[in-house]
Amino acid sequence: MDRQPGVLIPDADLGRRLRRAGWVGAACALLAMAVVLASPLAGLLAKAVVDPFFHSTSAGAAVALLGLAALSGLALTRAPRVVSAWQVRAAAALLLAGIVLGNAANLAMHLRLLAAHGLPWSMAVYHWAGETNTYSYVLHAHTGKSALHALLAGWSAPLTQSFDIGAGLAAQVPVGWAALCAVSLVGAVVAYAWLLPVVVARWPGWPVPLLFAFCALNGLKTIADGGPLTYRFAPVLAVLLWLLPATLRLGVGIRRAGRVVACGVLLLSGGVSAALAGPQVDEMLHGLAATLAVLGALAAWAWLPACPLGRWLRGTAVGVCTAGVLASLGASLIATPLALLTPLPDGMRATVCRREAPGCVQFDVAGQRAFEVYRQAGDDPLKPRQTMLSTGPAAGRSRLLFAVHPVSTRPPEALRYRAVSVLLQGPLPGGVGVLVEAVATRLPTVFDAAPSAFSSANYYVFLHLTAAELRAQGLSTFLLAPLRSHADAQALGLR
Repeated sequence: MDRQPGVLIPDADLGRRLRRAGWVGAACALLAMAVVLASPLAGLLAKAVVDPFFHSTSAGAAVALLGLAALSGLALTRAPRVVSAWQVRAAAALLLAGIVLGNAANLAMHLRLLAAHGLPWSMAVYHWAGETNTYSYVLHAHTGKSALHALLAGWSAPLTQSFDIGAGLAAQVPVGWAALCAVSLVGAVVAYAWLLPVVVARWPGWPVPLLFAFCALNGLKTIADGGPLTYRFAPVLAVLLWLLPATLRLGVGIRRAGRVVACGVLLLSGGVSAALAGPQVDEMLHGLAATLAVLGALAAWAWLPACPLGRWLRGTAVGVCTAGVLASLGASLIATPLALLTPLPDGMRATVCRREAPGCVQFDVAGQRAFEVYRQAGDDPLKPRQTMLSTGPAAGRSRLLFAVHPVSTRPPEALRYRAVSVLLQGPLPGGVGVLVEAVATRLPTVFDAAPSAFSSANYYVFLHLTAAELRAQGLSTFLLAPLRSHADAQALGLR
């Protein structure tokens, strides 16, 4: 890109190459999105590929990122011949402001909802509205999904029924906060699409544009899914605060200020995350390592010098970081697709508790694939609601304490079969909400059994059965906060 007063002018040949690459990329991304939406197996694989780098618990994040990838391709087809410098600076400011404000609003809404219900800020909460729930935690806030609900719920019913777009908490989020998140998200997406061809034209080759896209897309995703304290937000924001001033060739003072802000964000986020992570620290560190590996590989590829020593350092750094990326990807593929697609071992049983059935049904599933077992039972293999897989005793005692905060009620109803009993333990300190104990004695043991590939899925089923019992007792909309540790009990004022 040549520099002239007031304008940034991409090379004409580069513009043609960008347009070709953009059309091809957009077509591939849209085709991949259609395959993921049409095939549960493709969705499973897409989730596993996306998870190490953008964090995903379902195929929804993969669909969103493929949509943004298609937008990126279309943005490259624009390939402007002449761009005013002030327009580029305005777009960069809009991107950074949208990412920062949107993420801050996501976290602020999460903390506001907890405070409104008298819950401590460190607790993880499931927001239920009927049979739909949305999870939110200070280190992974989902209240920003209310923006997705506002943008998508009215016109994309099939998509919103398949993926969590915040329906569990959308009604509790004030309209102004949801609008702030939505405006921040849309504005930042538009700014990103406008800036991408400028970054490609400014930096030769693909490492820096890929670095920009990786960081910007992570920052956009956390507006709705993650918030500013999630492990990957601070590193990608730090890179954007350095990369955008360098792209715009701003003064040394502005670049230095960007680096100072980036370091401050890294230190603040790292300190808060380390203090609150608790049992989730391993997952957080693995995700952070994957993020840093991607950033390190692209940065080394782009900027290490071309001298002999630089080439050696570049090869070493890219090799080490690429090995880390592949290790994270391999672990994700082993943890999810391999576990769901490998034949189940001898002694494996399925326990299916359908709401309309007179009781839970157990049957042997040895030799079958977990993916097929879940699908045949009518469940999502990534987030089952009624199917447990276990190898231990057919039944055991599982119990967990919850803080329950009712929001709205409905007439009680009689369940044909109660797989989980919910017992009132008394009001919570301060008189807001109640403490209940969820107990199951006719299900496979959920909490004390040896960990397996299906432990998290079994817990998710236990959670849904507990919520079904609460709805039968007359709750329609409510907050369900599990007491995961002694620290949670202390935070609630319990001894």
